[in-house]
Amino acid sequence: MGGLIRVVSLFLLSTGIMILAMACCGEPRDTEEYLEFSSGGEYHPSGCGQWRIKLCGDGSLIVSHTVGGRVKSSDVFMLTKFESRRLFSLFCAADIKRMKSSVRPGVPDEVRYSFGLKDGSGTCNKSVWINDARENPAIEDLVAYLETIVEKYTGEKPVMR
Repeated sequence: MGGLIRVVSLFLLSTGIMILAMACCGEPRDTEEYLEFSSGGEYHPSGCGQWRIKLCGDGSLIVSHTVGGRVKSSDVFMLTKFESRRLFSLFCAADIKRMKSSVRPGVPDEVRYSFGLKDGSGTCNKSVWINDARENPAIEDLVAYLETIVEKYTGEKPVMR
């Protein structure tokens, strides 16, 4: 019985967090509104390439993978409502509007994450060096979930961190 109570409690807690995040940020309402992420590294010597991900207000996810100037894949997927809300709440937790872009010079072979959002109040774009992003648990959680979603829908294990 204790296990069931624990499961129900975790479900209610995660649902409450998603509702709170949507209330604070305003969920995208149509395809004109979106959230974007880019892992950077299109020309990185490791050859992992750049993953670009765009979550549209209708729940569609546009994923592209570019290596050395060549687009390896580009697909559109329809997320489940849970996945879309979870991804949206993680973007909200990263607080892109208040995020400060990195101003320091990069270190050798360091990639730069890019974030973007377009909502009713306008467009916002920020960029953060990966080593700076690693110090922010909200960004780490977002990127980890993006890796999970990309792998689920594309069948390819992305390298974003």
